[in-house]
Amino acid sequence: MHDMLTISGSVKKSDSELKTVGDLANRNRDKLSSDEKEYLHNKHNKYKDKDLEKQLPKGMSRMQKPNKKIKWR
Repeated sequence: MHDMLTISGSVKKSDSELKTVGDLANRNRDKLSSDEKEYLHNKHNKYKDKDLEKQLPKGMSRMQKPNKKIKWR
């Protein structure tokens, strides 16, 4: 039983065993280093920061982004 628990985390699906796009995405995500993940996150979200460059009308101000993500139920 102990042997099965140690190898279960290292078993990878082959290309023919991937059944969904999600399986493929998870496999490819697991291959990326943390630096590559951070680079892609910044690349895909940089458009959000461009909106902050626009000037607001006089007398208006922007809300501050919360430090923690809001978990909606």
